[in-house]
Amino acid sequence: MRSRLVAVAVLVVVLALSSAQNAFAAEELSYDDGSAEDTFFVPSAGYCYGNRFVQGESNWPAGWSSVRVLTARFYVNSEQGSLQVRIRVLDSAKNNLMTPLTLTHPHPTVWWDVDLSAYDVVASGEFYLVWQQVEMMTAGPGGDISGFKSRSYRGASPTTWILDPNQDNFLIRAVVENATPASAPVGGVVMPTNTFALVSPWLAVIGLVGCIGTVVVVAKKRRR
Repeated sequence: MRSRLVAVAVLVVVLALSSAQNAFAAEELSYDDGSAEDTFFVPSAGYCYGNRFVQGESNWPAGWSSVRVLTARFYVNSEQGSLQVRIRVLDSAKNNLMTPLTLTHPHPTVWWDVDLSAYDVVASGEFYLVWQQVEMMTAGPGGDISGFKSRSYRGASPTTWILDPNQDNFLIRAVVENATPASAPVGGVVMPTNTFALVSPWLAVIGLVGCIGTVVVVAKKRRR
């Protein structure tokens, strides 16, 4: 009985470790400190605010040459109720990595999370996350003034925008996961490794040993 409990405990630990590994697979990229000292009001419809995320900066993990954008996060001080906004993800050449999404931002001031996981948005080296206003004279994303990182842009379009002249870090964040292709060595191909698949034979052996131990104990008791 004790051997069987040990086998079950080992299985539970392995499953827990596997779940923890998956839970910590994503990383949140940001240049702000979480507080908004500035609030921007959009001067015209179509106006853009964007952050440029670059490999090696802003919590971008070492070794991740490509990332998959899972969530776009925006802190918006919307004092005028709900508003329409267009979300864009651009590559380093400012080409769309996905069809822009036109959505309605909820009211009031919140961190607004936009789920992009279904769009398989993969960027290599760097990318831009852009808030484009559909309506004019409404609030844009908040700005953080603690140490300008030179990664926040604004203007009539991504092709004409400039670094924010107020030197704000826009509260625009991206949650990403590793999408770096595995390199193939000469004479072979690297296949994705399933940790659970590797340990499952050992779990089977442990379970078998536990069952055999239980049988032996029961047999001894019967002989008595």
